[in-house]
Amino acid sequence: MAGCLSLGPALFGCAPEVPAPKPPAAVPPPPSAPAEAGQVCSEVKSPEGGALHRVVVRGGGGGDAVCRDMESQAGRPYSDDAADRDLRALFARDLYADVVVVLEDAAAGPVLAFELRPLPAIASIQFEGATVFERPALLANSGLEGRGYKASWAKRGAEHIAILYRAQAYNKIQIDVSAKEASGGAVAVTY
Repeated sequence: MAGCLSLGPALFGCAPEVPAPKPPAAVPPPPSAPAEAGQVCSEVKSPEGGALHRVVVRGGGGGDAVCRDMESQAGRPYSDDAADRDLRALFARDLYADVVVVLEDAAAGPVLAFELRPLPAIASIQFEGATVFERPALLANSGLEGRGYKASWAKRGAEHIAILYRAQAYNKIQIDVSAKEASGGAVAVTY
């Protein structure tokens, strides 16, 4: 009984031989994102002498204001100094957790990309312990409402809340702040 599986005393008969399944048809890999994907800040169709073809910003948003202040421009040669100044200017906006500069080769010429990783969103802000002030006053003094999360901002908010309490003669007040990751990469802040 070649090709039969014996599971006991002849309770089951042999099934007819089933041909081996055909391998699936080859599927071409999905096209990768072009090097120039992202918000185009400046572009030159045919750059000369190794000049930049495009300057783009990826991720993190920022809109046209980000591009407007760029020193690096398409049509000009790549400059480490200009890219460094652009990187510093992007960090100075205090909107991004990280900024990475990438120089890529594309068919039309070099592409300078600034990859932005935005600050984590704040999922919630909680106030625990003895609260003398209403939530709106505490939120206003935290300085975090409507912003992304940055540990230094949360700490500064704790200092401002402590000043609020000290102004009401709570001189021994101590405000601690903690942050825990919430769903979707957001942060839950607790004072």
